[in-house]
Amino acid sequence: MRGKILFISLVTLLFLTIPHPALSDTLAQLKEAGMLVKNKQYQQAEAIYKQIVTAFPDTNEALEAQKQLTCVYIATDRQQEADAAFEKLITGFSKHKNISEAVWLIAKRYNTSKKYEKAIEINQYNVEHFPKDIHAMWSQMNIIRYYISNGNEPAADAAFDKLLTVFSDQPTLPEEVWRLAKMYSGLKRNDRAFELYQYNVEHFPKDIHAMWSQMDIIRAYISNGNEPAGNAAFDKLLAVFSQQPTLPEEVWRIAKMYSRLKRDDKAFELYQYNVEHFPKDIHAMWSQMDIIRSYITDGNEPAADAAFNKLLTVFSQQPTLPEEVWRIAKMYSELERNDKAFELYQYNVEHFPKDIHAMWSQMNIIRAYITDGNEPAADAVFDKLLAVFSDQPTLPNEVYRIADLYGQTGRYNKANGLYQKALQLYQYVIDIRPNSEQMILAKAGVARSNIALGNEAAAEAVVNELIADFNDEPNLPQAIFLVGEEYYNKAFVTENEGQQAESKAYFRKAIAMWEKIIKELPPFATTPEAYHFSGCCYERLGEYEKSVEYYQIVVDRWPKYEYAWSAQFLIARCYEELANSGRIPAADAAVQICNACNKVLANYPGCMVVTARSLLTRWNSVALNKGGDK
Repeated sequence: MRGKILFISLVTLLFLTIPHPALSDTLAQLKEAGMLVKNKQYQQAEAIYKQIVTAFPDTNEALEAQKQLTCVYIATDRQQEADAAFEKLITGFSKHKNISEAVWLIAKRYNTSKKYEKAIEINQYNVEHFPKDIHAMWSQMNIIRYYISNGNEPAADAAFDKLLTVFSDQPTLPEEVWRLAKMYSGLKRNDRAFELYQYNVEHFPKDIHAMWSQMDIIRAYISNGNEPAGNAAFDKLLAVFSQQPTLPEEVWRIAKMYSRLKRDDKAFELYQYNVEHFPKDIHAMWSQMDIIRSYITDGNEPAADAAFNKLLTVFSQQPTLPEEVWRIAKMYSELERNDKAFELYQYNVEHFPKDIHAMWSQMNIIRAYITDGNEPAADAVFDKLLAVFSDQPTLPNEVYRIADLYGQTGRYNKANGLYQKALQLYQYVIDIRPNSEQMILAKAGVARSNIALGNEAAAEAVVNELIADFNDEPNLPQAIFLVGEEYYNKAFVTENEGQQAESKAYFRKAIAMWEKIIKELPPFATTPEAYHFSGCCYERLGEYEKSVEYYQIVVDRWPKYEYAWSAQFLIARCYEELANSGRIPAADAAVQICNACNKVLANYPGCMVVTARSLLTRWNSVALNKGGDK
């Protein structure tokens, strides 16, 4: 009998652990209803939510459906049904672990629908009935924000006091206090912001948001020029938050702030404090870097050398030290202190041969020799590049860049030899890493090298193979774009050499390559770039109508694309060319030019402002007097 009972229990347990097929379908139904709501098909969504609530009462899915049903009624402005649905939610699911979150979300829905009083009512319900839940604290936060935004300071103060009292045990309370202080600060209520920042520091000294509060106090004093108060607040930062692991970062940020305000003496003091007290932290190394930069800029070479030696000694274990050495060398190079730059580049190569910044250092040495015409030295350093950095996956790219540099200086035989070497190295990467991310870009490198060597048929074959085999790979469009860019660059080189027919042919080959991205690949981040640069090619070919078409696609489909402002302005320039060539009436062009320039000024106020205004001024009178001569 006991065995039979045990068997029945096991069967029952097994049955309970198998998901009910109809219940599992509700997830798909909820997803479907969500899509219907997104498309504003509220009636169909309402029917699905009601069905779930009826068929599966007391389940998580029913809670979600009842919550969403309430939101549907809010969205469709059916207040009576919304009230009834909410009442059913809080009655039927009052003990559910997620009820407070559901109530908070409904309050948010009222808020986005600009039904602020109703949002306050729902948020207050949450606070009163579920005071131990974090979503109730968030409801109280939303109540406070509402009062602050509306300038109702007494109500905001009372609500804030309630936040501190009711939610004193919530571990994220210091973060909420800090956020409210930031809100007051944004509204120029600095007195109130200060009060909240100080409350945080006094009551939650072990919390990072209390440290951020102290940081905001310091920033305010510094900005107002109150140095004694800033110093006292900084001392308190060090005393109270000495155990905070991110303290060195905060010290560095304050030093940077002093530096921006041209208070270099104070910045130095804090940089040095960081180096002395936190030598194992990366922000202490960045502080030492800022000290070195300052000495270099001031021309104080002995001090810069001493500071650099300290960088190498104190921060020898920092993994990014080679990058910092490379950056200092670049700074010397930009100041035309090439002897010092060389010294640091060589230090990097000798001491950190496995780091990519050491390879970049070696590249900079090679570039300098090529630019100076010292080919034997460049060859020797190039051989060292191949020997020391043979394991670096981007080595073929560097060889290719060196070949480009020789080509730019007119040494084509040397360039061709290096393109051939790059071709071999790209193939080497493909052979040893056939399934790696680098493989696709390496194949693109093979295609680019073939173009540089005049083997365009081989390049085309590689590109077609890439598209056939790696159509869904996210870095494929970038690889194809780089191949098109090779044609694009050759078009400008031949144009500058007076070879107009060859230049036009290369522009068309660039377009053909980028058309593969547009027509044969799924949309990726590179797609607007392909349209944009194709438009540039059509413009160079004098096909301004086609150019406008491509630029317009960019601004219509990708208004947030990095260079959408350029495409918008180039539309105006193309219409100006069409008018100047007599292909369209000047008055018609003027309307389009003014429209494009106004869009540049309205949508991209930080880009091409002067040029767009100048073009607009030039054509505005023609647009206003349509039919007149320019």
